[in-house]
Amino acid sequence: MKMRQLLAQLPGCTDERALKRTVRELCDRAVLHVRAREQVIMPALLRAGWQGLSAETQGVHLRFKRALANLVVNQPGTAHFDSALRGFDEAVAQLAADDEYAFIPALRAATELSERRAMCRDIELMYQSFEPPVPQVGPEPEQPPSALVEEAALVLSSLAGVPASDRAPRQ
Repeated sequence: MKMRQLLAQLPGCTDERALKRTVRELCDRAVLHVRAREQVIMPALLRAGWQGLSAETQGVHLRFKRALANLVVNQPGTAHFDSALRGFDEAVAQLAADDEYAFIPALRAATELSERRAMCRDIELMYQSFEPPVPQVGPEPEQPPSALVEEAALVLSSLAGVPASDRAPRQ
């Protein structure tokens, strides 16, 4: 899982720009993971009647999205970055374990090989068409509005139903 590799690189990032780029790539990868799961895999499981998929597996995915949203709003240099990063690291570990022992076995049991191959193709196309930010020389430009809207949608969808007292404090 590429996210685990990126998380492992973070402690060695001594340059602030390198840290920001690595966190940005980590968030981009996580967004791709969420998109693939929600736009490709979950519809296939829905067609299969959610066969073999536990509520806990859905909860792990929701916790991952919330941890990602927390990391997106608490970037390097903010007061809560370290806490957000630890929470995201824990969520990635939980997601990887759940994927290995629950989600992927349920997916295999609920879908035919041809459908899984089609899902892999669709996910590969999703990853290939994604354009990560280009590393910058000099000051980093403001994000384009589309990227901000996408992040806001992810954050808002992740925080739905979360009491305000459980959210990260505003900066």
